[in-house]
Amino acid sequence: MKGFRILLFFLSASLTAQEVSIGLFYADAVQSFTVSPVRSRYVLFIDSIPSDTLRPGNILYISLMNDKLSIQRPDNPPEGCLTVELEALDTNGIFSIRPAFPAKEKRLYDDNVHFRADVNRILAVNRVQFDKYIAGVIESEGGTKAHPEYYKAQAVLCRTYALANITRHKEEGFDLCDGVHCQAYLSRSDKNGEILNAVRQTHGEVAVWNDTILITAAFHSNCGGETQSSTAEWVLDMPYLQPVRDPYCRESRNARWQKTFSLSEWKQYLTGAGIALTDSFPPSRFKFVQLQRKRFYPLGNDSLPLRKIRNDLGLRSSFFSVSFVPPDKIVLDGRGYGHGIGLCQEGAMQMALKGFDYREILFFYFTGISIKKWIQ
Repeated sequence: MKGFRILLFFLSASLTAQEVSIGLFYADAVQSFTVSPVRSRYVLFIDSIPSDTLRPGNILYISLMNDKLSIQRPDNPPEGCLTVELEALDTNGIFSIRPAFPAKEKRLYDDNVHFRADVNRILAVNRVQFDKYIAGVIESEGGTKAHPEYYKAQAVLCRTYALANITRHKEEGFDLCDGVHCQAYLSRSDKNGEILNAVRQTHGEVAVWNDTILITAAFHSNCGGETQSSTAEWVLDMPYLQPVRDPYCRESRNARWQKTFSLSEWKQYLTGAGIALTDSFPPSRFKFVQLQRKRFYPLGNDSLPLRKIRNDLGLRSSFFSVSFVPPDKIVLDGRGYGHGIGLCQEGAMQMALKGFDYREILFFYFTGISIKKWIQ
């Protein structure tokens, strides 16, 4: 496995100067799209043959008909085909894309797009310059109002993650998808120019362990004051993903949360999760205090993984305490948002505001890593 990841690193490193292919609306099984140039003219290819030139404002309708595509342009009859591609005539191309069924909001993306019929869906693939993709991921994952040094730290992580997972959808004919299965990529980056600047200023830089192995570039919204090790959520013990006390995120937006259940709801959940509760089990014994991160919620001779409770109940994190409020309430007082492994985004944002540079931010959250620039 280690040798494979080292090999993958060297094979994929050149992608930082090339294009990457991203499956759009991948989780939605879209049956029809509308697509239109927004900036620059686009050549329309039908089954790889140049067919027309589309200008900003021209709209193309693409639908799934059995195992083929049906395309329609204004004032043209429908045409059947296997593939449709829009290729920009210059490097500044922007297009809009909107699923018509099921209906979703319109998104804007850079560069080119390719459509083909897949099993009960249209597969839309954005072929985009790698740095533009990373900028779009940062905007989707990290917002638009942070300090440039935060964006640089996020750029290194998003680039590292992309390269480490670049073959994830290879058998489907593209590199990565646009969802959290890979990294959220919900639009081109167009709301803060510092994001693309941060990507370009860190061009080619990745986070590595032992000088050559791309790290698992984990990040989350808020750790609640303490990150946790990789073994808390995953099987592998990664030496660079160790618990870190984080004073920077404690006053941020997602630092605290609370959720209330009725006593009967809490008992019903625990019983369904396999905890044996007798009628005489006193409600006061549900109390659980988690000042530092723990892995299990103890109940007499039984216990439940906190990760399981979080996933089952849709909680913001597994970093919570439990209290009984008479006569019949169970209150969870929680800290943080997300799995708590790796970089805490809200903590990193505060570190950037306090004058830390992106390398210091990354070295704070990831133990013993290096930042390497492989593409000059």
